Amino acid sequence: MTVIIRRATIEDVQLLTYLNRVVHEPHVKHHPNQYKPFIPNNPELIEIYKNRINDETCFTFIAQDNDRGVGYVQCFVQEKREHAFGYGKIDCYIDQIAVLETHQSYGLFGIKGLY
Repeated sequence: MTVIIRRATIEDVQLLTYLNRVVHEPHVKHHPNQYKPFIPNNPELIEIYKNRINDETCFTFIAQDNDRGVGYVQCFVQEKREHAFGYGKIDCYIDQIAVLETHQSYGLFGIKGLY
């Protein structure tokens, strides 16, 4: 297995919508009244990923194994301004992480055992 991690580009939108299945289907399974079924090539989902790739506060990284996309992680950076109770800071939080079942438990994004 030769995995590289690279920044996602607008050309990766279709791949991201495909990989999103790994994140979305468990939500649907456990909360069917709250989450809609996964729809491949969903135009609404494609638009969301296009907007996120163009969002300067969003960072999306693709895991590739021999030129095949096998996972992604999507992070958002939030700046909190200083105020009377605390200092300003910049946080980065993971919004989505997905790895195909065939590549889970290898620690692709530095979280061994989780994905």
